[in-house]
Amino acid sequence: MKILGINISHHASSCLLIDNEIKFLLEDERINRKKGYIPEDDLDDLENGSFKINFAEELLNYTSHLDYVIFSSFGRTNNFDNFIIERYKEGMKKSGITWNEVIFESDNHHIYHACSGFYGSEFDESVALILDGGGSIYQDGSNFREVETIFKLDYKSGVQSLWKHHTSAEQNTNIFVENLNDNIISNSLSCGPMFNIFAYELGFSNGDDSGKVMGMSSYHKESEIKKEYRWWRDIDWFTEMNNIWITSPELHYNLQNINPFPYERLSKNYNDFLIRCDIANKMQEETLNHTKRLIIKAVELSNCKNVVISGGYALNCLNNYQYLDIDREINLYVDPVCYDAGTSLGAAKWLYYKLTKSMEKNPLTSLYLS
Repeated sequence: MKILGINISHHASSCLLIDNEIKFLLEDERINRKKGYIPEDDLDDLENGSFKINFAEELLNYTSHLDYVIFSSFGRTNNFDNFIIERYKEGMKKSGITWNEVIFESDNHHIYHACSGFYGSEFDESVALILDGGGSIYQDGSNFREVETIFKLDYKSGVQSLWKHHTSAEQNTNIFVENLNDNIISNSLSCGPMFNIFAYELGFSNGDDSGKVMGMSSYHKESEIKKEYRWWRDIDWFTEMNNIWITSPELHYNLQNINPFPYERLSKNYNDFLIRCDIANKMQEETLNHTKRLIIKAVELSNCKNVVISGGYALNCLNNYQYLDIDREINLYVDPVCYDAGTSLGAAKWLYYKLTKSMEKNPLTSLYLS
């Protein structure tokens, strides 16, 4: 069985699976040299019909015909995902690639993260915690996207959803939580969106620079900072409401101030740098504590101590190591391709096990996938 997974989110990628063996996992940026590539980077080509796929040459080294092509996306609005998929199909046809069936499940973004992690591990069963900047939309017309999800996975039953948290992109102080049968709606920032916001506020470009925020936290020097008012140290960043932990009204209030931080965003002043490091350090602490709560919740909901972590926030390697302090009986596996590029792999694995009902494990033994 030949399955091609294609991620059309940011960090666009493709993964060829032949009889459950990964032949390649290729990020488009390796070909077109556009960091974090998303198809919208070639919007003119998409619209005028000259869009070219980046994986054709690699794919044709193995096959020109596929049994299945499965697409993964974060869930664009206005039917734009389907528009992009049609352009990919045109590009494949021009390259001499054929297939039997195309599959696109728009709500499966976090499922594919979970499958990328679980099927890459050696676990027979696990609970998966997915945290990222935003997955599928809660329902048509809403601005709520899943940011925290818990799944139970095993080879017999596949993927079972246990708990989902959808949040709004709006940063207002009217804090709310609605619990709809284990589907949570709130206006919390969660860990992924928080890093996206602070990457800019701390002087970087956008969410792609979240790793720099993580690195900046290591330069925190409490003894050298001028003892001025630091609201980020004096408030609770998270609060509990209706048994759900979300970001606090105080955090939202301060972030909405016209000048929330006592420095110029791009200042090269040493004290300003130390303040930014202090903020990054505090955010590492707060998101660490929040993720620990979610891991404990995942274990309690699933009654399983094999824990897989995936989604973009799992790139936070400084915090990943500290999850081992929660419980020595927890077996932790962090998906090595946890960001959106890994969803092409997750989609292909999800489809393979769904179709074949196979119980055979084929975990990752190498990260050299292309």
